[in-house]
Amino acid sequence: MDPTTITRQVDLDTPADELWDMVSDPDQMATWLGDSVDVDLRPGGTGTVVDDGIVRHVQVEEVSESRRLSFTWWESDDRSTESRVVFAIGTTADGRSRLTITETLSDQSPRIVARASASKLRWEVRVLSLWACTVAVASMR
Repeated sequence: MDPTTITRQVDLDTPADELWDMVSDPDQMATWLGDSVDVDLRPGGTGTVVDDGIVRHVQVEEVSESRRLSFTWWESDDRSTESRVVFAIGTTADGRSRLTITETLSDQSPRIVARASASKLRWEVRVLSLWACTVAVASMR
């Protein structure tokens, strides 16, 4: 069975270095990824993300400055909810920043795959929140 993957891509009118700060600084991540983000964002780092009352434990895998961040996260009471999240930053032909977010579920059981639809909606909200943050930063320049 192929892994269940959720991918979101957004082009933003913000410099790539500012976008990197938004996806790699826990304080800034808390404005769009969850209600609370407490993560040591270096390879091997750990922490938690709390979003809508759900606590997720985080294990950081990769940090490629200004380009890529990946981690595994899972709900505190259910390791079967584990998934891998990758934030990849690039630029478009017109100079905009492009963020591609990919989440791949580890468990392919019907129960976990069925929960993927809720996860898709959460990513829509997160991406919209991130976009709003970039607009707010741009308006302050």
